[in-house]
Amino acid sequence: RRLVSIVRTQLHRQPIVAVSAMGKTTNGLLECARLAAAGDLDAANGKLETIAEHHFKTADQLALPEDKAELRLALSNRFEEIKTTLEKIKQAKRVTPQLSDAMSSNGELLSSPVVAAAFRADGMKGVWVDVRPLMRTNDDFTRAAVQFDEANARLKEGFTAALVNDGVPVTQGFIGSTSNGETTTIGRGGSDYSASIIGAALDADERKFLDAPAPFHDLMGDARERVLEARVADRADHASRAAAQLGEPDRRLRLGAIEPLLARRGAAVGQVAGDRAERDEVLVALALGAAKHAREVADVAHRLVVAVRDRNHR
Repeated sequence: RRLVSIVRTQLHRQPIVAVSAMGKTTNGLLECARLAAAGDLDAANGKLETIAEHHFKTADQLALPEDKAELRLALSNRFEEIKTTLEKIKQAKRVTPQLSDAMSSNGELLSSPVVAAAFRADGMKGVWVDVRPLMRTNDDFTRAAVQFDEANARLKEGFTAALVNDGVPVTQGFIGSTSNGETTTIGRGGSDYSASIIGAALDADERKFLDAPAPFHDLMGDARERVLEARVADRADHASRAAAQLGEPDRRLRLGAIEPLLARRGAAVGQVAGDRAERDEVLVALALGAAKHAREVADVAHRLVVAVRDRNHR
C-alpha cells in the first residue's frame, strides 16, 4: 500500500516499477529446491503451498473483484510451473545453477502481477511486463551478466510501449533471460541493479530504491553539500564519514548498481579499487543518485572514478 501511494504521487513523471519478491519468498523457494534435491518432494510441495497461500491471500486483499479470477489463474499457473521445476530437481538429485535460477526467479514473477493489480485497484493503469525477454543476459546462471548492447534497446522499446496511455509498468528486478529464453538471475540484491539498468536504458531522470533507508530519499541539504564538497576536494575520509551518515548504503545498494549510471560516461565500476574508503566514495555517489540528483551525481561519480583510478596508478 505504501508503494501504491508513492507511485500515485509520481504519475506525472511516468514511473516504471521494478519489484522484488515478497518477504522471505526467495529463500522459501530455494528451501523447496533443497528439499526436492534431497528426495523429499512432499515436504517441498508442502513448503510451496505455504508460499502460495500467502500470495493468494495478498492478491485477494489488493485486487479489484473483477481482477481476482484472472490474477488467481496467473498465480496458479506460476505455481504449477514451480512444481514442474521441483520434479526436475528431484530427478537431478541436485540444484544446478540453471535449476536454481528457474526456482528463485519466481519470487518476482509472483509478486509483480499482484502489485500491478493493486495499482489498478487504486485507479491507475497497472501494466504487468515480463522483463525476461527484455533483460538479455549471458548464461552464467545465478550471476548472469547483462548484455547491454542488446538489452538496452529491448528495454527501451518494451517499456516505452507499456507507458502508452498513462500505463504504469510493473516488472521484475533480479531476473533476465538468455538468447535461448532460459531464465537467469543477476545475483542476490539484483533488483536495485535492474532498476538502475531500466532507468539508464530509458534515460530516466531519477531512480528511487524504495527498500533503502529513508535518508536516500530525503537527503538533508547540508549532508549533500558535504558529500559533493568531498568529491570536488577528492577527500576520501570526508566521503567515508558522509556515507555512514547516509545510512551505510552498501548494506542496501550493491556497488554494481551504479554501473548503468557510469556506463554512458565511459567509466566502469571495475576501475575502482576495493579498499573501504574508495568503495564509500562510489557508494555516496550511488546514494545520491538514488535520491534526487541522478544526472548530476552520475557526472560526479565519473569524475571520482577517474580520480580514484589515477590515484591508484601514481
